[in-house]
Amino acid sequence: MKKTTFLIVLVSMLMTSCLKDGLNDFDALGHDMSFQGTIHPTLGIPIGSGSATIFDMLQMVQISNASMEINSNNIITVVYDSTQHWDIDMSSKSHKGPGSKTSDIVHVMHNRINGSVDIDLFDNISFLDNAELEVDSILVYCLAYIKAQAREGAMEAMDSFHVQVYYDSLRINVVGQDGSVSNVLQIDDSIPIDSLVSGQYVTLFDNKDISNAVNMRPRELQYAARMNIAFEAAFFATAGISEKEFVADSIGINSISIDANIKVSFPISAYINNLQYQTDIEFAPSFQLGQIVIDSSMINIQCLNSIPLELSLRVQLIDSTDAVLCDILDPVTTIVEAAPVALNPTTNLYTSSGTSNTVIQIPITEFVFNNLLKTKKIRLSTVLNTTDTQDAVRNRVSIQATDKIDLRVWAKVKPSYDLDINLGGDNENDNNGNSQKGGVQ
Repeated sequence: MKKTTFLIVLVSMLMTSCLKDGLNDFDALGHDMSFQGTIHPTLGIPIGSGSATIFDMLQMVQISNASMEINSNNIITVVYDSTQHWDIDMSSKSHKGPGSKTSDIVHVMHNRINGSVDIDLFDNISFLDNAELEVDSILVYCLAYIKAQAREGAMEAMDSFHVQVYYDSLRINVVGQDGSVSNVLQIDDSIPIDSLVSGQYVTLFDNKDISNAVNMRPRELQYAARMNIAFEAAFFATAGISEKEFVADSIGINSISIDANIKVSFPISAYINNLQYQTDIEFAPSFQLGQIVIDSSMINIQCLNSIPLELSLRVQLIDSTDAVLCDILDPVTTIVEAAPVALNPTTNLYTSSGTSNTVIQIPITEFVFNNLLKTKKIRLSTVLNTTDTQDAVRNRVSIQATDKIDLRVWAKVKPSYDLDINLGGDNENDNNGNSQKGGVQ
């Protein structure tokens, strides 16, 4: 009995001791508790993305006299197109005929037409000085419409005098950037005109290739042709009459009008090595840079390039005195890889066959940011090279209208967060009214 009583008293004492200790622990939960500290997460924040075909980009190039077209092989082509008009008036005086019957030779009256096309593709000659440039072709096409204003019976008179009308002495000259003039094409074959009175279209130059002129960096193309009217020696029987008077009075042709449309096409199918270009972009942000807190360690630009052109880039910050403050790319000269190429069996041209992937990283350090505050211009320097075809015979690549570059831009952000979180969840402010939430530094 005594043992049982003792055990009951002992258990009661132990339970009382445990309860007393537990109550002390629960009392601590009645006070405010918080989680405090500083964290530095790394976040990837997308900034933007975009895509542009090479055709879209070339449309923005300032070539004022040309247009961008896509030829039958889907190759982008720079086209210069010009139309000119001439009138040959037979009522005006010209030199007199010899007035003798020395022979029965055919007499020919000549009238030369001349025109030109301004080429501004090579105006920025400075960035071509050190480049190797070869092109597949520079094509010249010229279509002329010729029509005589004639009285009734002119066609019969032409038959009577055995009149023949034709073009010959076709010439193309190129004026280079240095002002020199070179003859690059000469055609002496005759091109007959069979329907002078009713009107006739005549092709003077049928996509003739003058690619040998590319090394002159042409600034102007000059073309000329000679229109001839040949008739039998009966003209010489009339002393003192001019050629034009004979054509007007005896044949009945009062005037001849000629309209010529000439196109000069540069299909972008070329070999380019060390093509250097530099341009300054005015830097005038619409916001105050001094109000920005630097919390980005890196800006990343991903370039998915299906254009067979390699770009070597350098970007510099320039101050108001035109002095270089710093480079902002790392490495200083950054390569955007060219797309691979393969021979297209349909066109027999080397064209893009895939996409290259290049990521450019721009570190926004305190040094770069401080220089940005003093920047007035951003200087962009590029060197372009076409993809190596690995073909000993053909090293030229063609740019297709569908070739494009996709860009994706994002920032790697390393913000600093001070945390002071009330775990009780009831109080958002401390006894002094201050927020208990964390804040970004």
